[in-house]
Amino acid sequence: MLAVERLLQDGKVRAAGVCNYSVEQMELAEKALVLSSGQIPYSMVNRGAEKGLIPYYIKNNKGVIALQLTSTRPPYWKDRHGSRFCPGGSASLYTLL
Repeated sequence: MLAVERLLQDGKVRAAGVCNYSVEQMELAEKALVLSSGQIPYSMVNRGAEKGLIPYYIKNNKGVIALQLTSTRPPYWKDRHGSRFCPGGSASLYTLL
């Protein structure tokens, strides 16, 4: 956090944000410097952030950047061979039905 704080003070960056921080980690980081946003795992399939993270961000006037994990795909996706659950993760080609 000290390096980010120095970048802010020197005017090299205008704002600082974090990625994959919990509410507790955000509160701890906010003691060192002001954070403007956070990138969190959130998608139509993974909506767990609605229970704790997003309310925290709204209450504290922080920006939310949704991070779609490539290992999570909705059930209507198929790989190029038609299998719904093909091993290969993000390396496979996927097409919408």
